[in-house]
Amino acid sequence: MPHDPSTVTRDNWLLPQNLRWALRHSRQVVPYAIVERGATRSDPLPAGPEFELDELTFADNGQTLRLIDFLHRSKIDAFLVLHRGQIVYQRWFEGMTIDQPHQWASMTKSINGVLALILADRGVLDLGKPLSAYVPELSGSPFGVATIQQNLDMEVAVDWPAEVTEMHWMMAVGLLPNAGGVPTTIRDFLPRIGRPSPTPHGTTFRYINSPSESVAWAICNATGKHWPQLVGEEIWSKAGMEHEATVIVDSAQSAQASGGFSSSVADLARFAELIRNRGMTGGRQAIAAGAIERWLAPHADNAAAAERFARGNIAIGRPGFSYRNGVFHVNDGDGSLQLSGRFGQRVHINPAAELAVVQFASYGGQGEETAGAYLAAMKAITAAVAS
Repeated sequence: MPHDPSTVTRDNWLLPQNLRWALRHSRQVVPYAIVERGATRSDPLPAGPEFELDELTFADNGQTLRLIDFLHRSKIDAFLVLHRGQIVYQRWFEGMTIDQPHQWASMTKSINGVLALILADRGVLDLGKPLSAYVPELSGSPFGVATIQQNLDMEVAVDWPAEVTEMHWMMAVGLLPNAGGVPTTIRDFLPRIGRPSPTPHGTTFRYINSPSESVAWAICNATGKHWPQLVGEEIWSKAGMEHEATVIVDSAQSAQASGGFSSSVADLARFAELIRNRGMTGGRQAIAAGAIERWLAPHADNAAAAERFARGNIAIGRPGFSYRNGVFHVNDGDGSLQLSGRFGQRVHINPAAELAVVQFASYGGQGEETAGAYLAAMKAITAAVAS
């Protein structure tokens, strides 16, 4: 945590020494839009029989690791284990509370995927169409030529210009001050990046932000509404979330749908439970079951999808995984899913074990280097809680 939060600015908020404070207080650093929660709120998350998991051990790179040590090493801020909808284990670090907002980072892509499938289920969005059918501005871009489904699945064949770096992306979306010479909005940035590749779309896997942002653009054009409004209307309010959420916006007020969402950990847990229960909450169908079933389902040819994933850029620590509609499929026989975000944001949902594990973190790297240990921890927790 910074010694003096007043020194944290857009220039330095993502530096390791500021990260823990910044991910909880992003509203004080970058522009944002509100995602409304609706008039009806859920009850507080219920407590179940408590499991003492601090001393739970699992193997990581040939070494035995205790869960509590893993949580400290991974710079966890909040960690909740829910079994059958009840909290059975919770740990809090550095003053984090259940109601405090925290950035989701790339877990935002999963919200975007659910939103796309809600609209597809309603006939508003045709996932089989080229994305440019909804966004003509991307007609010359690989993201526009590929279908919406291929964008959702990160199966757009694209050659990334060497001169375009992650720093340029962060400037365009407003995460960092623009140094000049870089587009100042997401929608100005997307048509200028990504060169056509000789590889056919749907035969490759590359996990990047642009496909999610392209899908969000298509969603907005198809509905005539802004992304934060849609998430509020279609997901957040219907699920009875306890708190409003926010999403980072650029200078044109376009939402960063690939990584800008923020909510309390309590509402992150409610979202995980909403998915685990196939759109049901409080005994009612909050989100169309068809949309959630489609989101939960892996590729029709999941073995081929897993092979593409294994050749991609995010496979380390995720053996046998595949990716569909903005979510990672563990392919463990239980239908387990994972949401994942930079700096260590994670959700693990195991429908067969009736288990959901959610965490916020402030890990100073990408967080991908913890993916293998995280998977081992989830297997150990599942065995301890749901056996």
